[in-house]
Amino acid sequence: MKKLRNVLSKENSAIILSIKFDSKLLEELKEVANEYRIPIIQTNIHLSEVNSTIGTYIVNHLAESKQVHGSLVKINGVGVLIIGKSGVGKSEAILSLIQQGNQFIADDAVVIKRVGRRFIGEVAEQIQDLLEARGIGIMNIKLVYGSRVMLESTQIDLVVELINDKNKEFNRLPDNNLKYDILGASLPLYEIPVVAGRSTATLIEAAVNVFIQRKKA
Repeated sequence: MKKLRNVLSKENSAIILSIKFDSKLLEELKEVANEYRIPIIQTNIHLSEVNSTIGTYIVNHLAESKQVHGSLVKINGVGVLIIGKSGVGKSEAILSLIQQGNQFIADDAVVIKRVGRRFIGEVAEQIQDLLEARGIGIMNIKLVYGSRVMLESTQIDLVVELINDKNKEFNRLPDNNLKYDILGASLPLYEIPVVAGRSTATLIEAAVNVFIQRKKA
């Protein structure tokens, strides 16, 4: 009991008990915890999983983050951030990608967190599930297409920039050295010209497939 008081007399937010906590000590712990007004949380999972869950939460919560103007989808297991000037057709491309069976995370505003060497993208809370398509208005993707096309977050592996600039010259072969700089690091970047009569969504899917093959090579 004295050892418990020595430990719990310090500043503690809560006590978390895992599945294998000794039940004989529980009553003593409750008594001392009540004395110091410390809540006890019991869980039916093992200590290693408790530590892992809390550690992951703390890392994500404290991770450096930035909100960018863009859209985020997952195509063939690859998290793709789609960027470009307003009106270039990002949302329309996302809508086509959803209709082709890909998964939707965010449109217009993406919150990006750097966790170690990984970049995690998620939707800004105020626009969750929403996509705005010109001529149609704001759509709730979850209601229209169902929860199967939705993801709360995903690792970002590739950035695709849509460009509608008649004065910009594009090489017939892509520049494999293009990078998208963010949060002190960078991600692979593909530039795709937006041209009337061509399916931007199909080109994005093709870029992802090329990216996958290059990673395998």
